Amino acid sequence: VVGGVASSENNDALKGGGEGGDSSPTKTGLGGDEDAAAATTTAGEGGGGGEKKDEPANGSHFDQAKALVEAKDWKALNGGDELAVALKQKECLVGFSTLPCHWPPTFKVGRGEGYQYNEKRTPSYTDRILWKSAEGMTNNVIPFLYEPCPDFITSDHKPIRGAFAV
Repeated sequence: VVGGVASSENNDALKGGGEGGDSSPTKTGLGGDEDAAAATTTAGEGGGGGEKKDEPANGSHFDQAKALVEAKDWKALNGGDELAVALKQKECLVGFSTLPCHWPPTFKVGRGEGYQYNEKRTPSYTDRILWKSAEGMTNNVIPFLYEPCPDFITSDHKPIRGAFAV
């Protein structure tokens, strides 16, 4: 079993379409942090949507994402999970798997307990666990824990932890 954490971004899930920048995942492999960040996309960091680090979130992404978080509508947030779509369509990280996130986005948060989001960045699932098993052994990797660490306070990310039966 190979595990890893990847960065992500998403524009279409919160805009309802392809407006803004090119949000299609880059077709790359595990060539380093830049490849992982470009190849894996999920609800919100927004690099492809024209956002810049010091500017407010593109359009109303922040407000829409925050409303979904407050409503605990994880299904809607995961509905725009470009990483899951790209994995399913074998557009990136072929053979790797991940699980949907049933918790608030883990980036970009204030350094402290809980989830206080930076309004200059759209909340995002940038922290994920990916795994890959040997051919024919996929059903032998069974995740039984997949959750964030909301009390982690020394970063603008909340790390993810997972446990698997192999």
